[in-house]
Amino acid sequence: MKRILIATLLALALLTCAACGQGASTETPATVTATFAPDDIYDLDEGATTFDLEVRYENLTAKLFRIHTDETTVGAALRGAGLIEAGDNGVYVTVDGVTADYNADQSYWAFYVNGEYATQGLDETPIEPGRTYGLIYTK
Repeated sequence: MKRILIATLLALALLTCAACGQGASTETPATVTATFAPDDIYDLDEGATTFDLEVRYENLTAKLFRIHTDETTVGAALRGAGLIEAGDNGVYVTVDGVTADYNADQSYWAFYVNGEYATQGLDETPIEPGRTYGLIYTK
């Protein structure tokens, strides 16, 4: 009886682990780690506040945008710089001309702050000195 209970618990544990891995992205859950030469940094907009946005595309190429703004949130600054646009309901987002459309192929732009998955959306995230923000195309 004890062996059956142990075998059942082990099987449940394995099934739980397998279920957790389903649908997990193969992307590294962090912002871009590439080193950017000064000529590879794209300066956008004007303003008193400056922050960096690392963008990793579907093909894993990356760009670093240095955003200059007077806005107070990341979303407002990126829209003001012309870097992003979103559909009426936020289901699709275009970053630097590349669209992620969740309805078409379950793709989206994952938002990161200092290498950690963001707990707030772009429009709720205040710009803070020293932080690096990231958008990673994810399927």
